[in-house]
Amino acid sequence: MNKGNSSKVNEKPRVSDKSRLIKKFIERRKWEDYKIALGKKNRGQGIYVLYSDNKIYYIGLSKSSLRSRLRKHAIKDRHKGKWNYFSFYQITRTKYIKDIESVVSGKYL
Repeated sequence: MNKGNSSKVNEKPRVSDKSRLIKKFIERRKWEDYKIALGKKNRGQGIYVLYSDNKIYYIGLSKSSLRSRLRKHAIKDRHKGKWNYFSFYQITRTKYIKDIESVVSGKYL
């Protein structure tokens, strides 16, 4: 097991100190943990990153439910089976989501 790839099911999402732009974030979790990571009620909106092993595979956004978006990519759509880790960044102000996603995508993809 790689040092950066360990996943603790009981680990809680980290909450940023300022809670202004990024409310919660989790980095490099196994795809199967998307349900645990986002909880049942705390779905939120934000940006997510899908990884294929150590490479960024896809960067996307959700303005309604990060959990639903990750579930769709995990089990239903064209991304199914093409990624094995994810990160997410729950953003409190939806008006910034597209701008941030564009900057991140331009830098890493």
